[in-house]
Amino acid sequence: MAETNDAESSSVRRIVTGEGQNGEPVFASDGDVPAIETPLMPGAKFFSLWGADVLPALPDNGDEPPFRTWFPPAGGFRFELIELPPENENAAPPPDMKQALKETETRLPGLIQTMDPKKPGMHRTTRSI
Repeated sequence: MAETNDAESSSVRRIVTGEGQNGEPVFASDGDVPAIETPLMPGAKFFSLWGADVLPALPDNGDEPPFRTWFPPAGGFRFELIELPPENENAAPPPDMKQALKETETRLPGLIQTMDPKKPGMHRTTRSI
């Protein structure tokens, strides 16, 4: 479950369930997922809700699995929420494009490599689908 916490959507609430020692359902965590923002895409907010680089195995206690890149490798998965602002023709490009690209790669690893430079915001489907 994910819900925005306020009109600004600076975070979303994430509730994770898991399995207890006897297989009973348990609440594993209840907390906020902060927005990831980048100067390359002003106004866009990315929320990395859940993901793993391998399929989950049961029983699962609900601990957050590690993952490295925005898009999953084959056999992995991601649940992401992306909030896009209305199209704004007056949006200025970042003053330092090289720095903006570097920050975006740091905050959203692997995303830039999939983007279509001729169609902003569009990306190639990865091999994981």
